[in-house]
Amino acid sequence: MNPFEFEGNWHSPSSDQRVSGILRSTADGTLTLSLFGCFGSPKHPADAEEYPIILGDLFGHHSECVSLVGCYITKTEYRSSGMFREEYHVQSAFFGIKVTEPTQLVFRHVQVVIGGLRQWSRSYSGFRLEPFGPKKSNDG
Repeated sequence: MNPFEFEGNWHSPSSDQRVSGILRSTADGTLTLSLFGCFGSPKHPADAEEYPIILGDLFGHHSECVSLVGCYITKTEYRSSGMFREEYHVQSAFFGIKVTEPTQLVFRHVQVVIGGLRQWSRSYSGFRLEPFGPKKSNDG
């Protein structure tokens, strides 16, 4: 996966309070949401609730909506200026769709692509590339 970084405004489905922040993905697919502020009052990660859904509107050329699913706070930072920052781990991100509950994530079609399978399977015995069809006998 290619790493990315998207700026946007974020909120929970039950609140209209928007908080600016950045959604980041690492090369291994780890998703993190860093907020410049907090949802409601600041929370310590040990006391914080899980957010099943966080909704976002992205800035810039990726102007679209996004639904973040399975979010929990991993870091809270307080500055002497009175500013708060929160960081969330995000299980999944769905771009181009806004949902208010995880049960709305129902799909009619799913396509899975596994890259490099042919190269990987050549090194294991039992996997061979052969023409498909009946085998010809050498018995005459």
